[in-house]
Amino acid sequence: MISSLNNNLIKKAVKLRTKNTTRKELGLFFVDGRREVLAALDSGWIPETVFFSESLAKTPLKLTNLTLVSEAVFRKISFKENPDGVAAIFKRRNLRLEDLKLSKRALVVVLEAVEKPGNLGAIIRSAYA
Repeated sequence: MISSLNNNLIKKAVKLRTKNTTRKELGLFFVDGRREVLAALDSGWIPETVFFSESLAKTPLKLTNLTLVSEAVFRKISFKENPDGVAAIFKRRNLRLEDLKLSKRALVVVLEAVEKPGNLGAIIRSAYA
């Protein structure tokens, strides 16, 4: 179990969470939250590291190769005020629009450099309406 905030993997997770330049340089991104991590896994993303805090998680996570961390460490790497004990680092994939399998009447919204996750949600809700 990682309990030190000075652990190199924890420092890397914090940098990935906070610095876009680090995400671009390393080709990695940070996902915070059980639902979000499971959605990424269901979509075929392969995690480099999955962080798990038993003291914060309400239910066990049925994955192998979990990196167990203390509650204090998890709170340091998490975006959330009330974290749920699951986060992960994933490798970025370079997707091209022509690689997507779309129906003939597909609606595609392309965004770049969205600064706030809430803005993305608002855009998706507007496109859906």
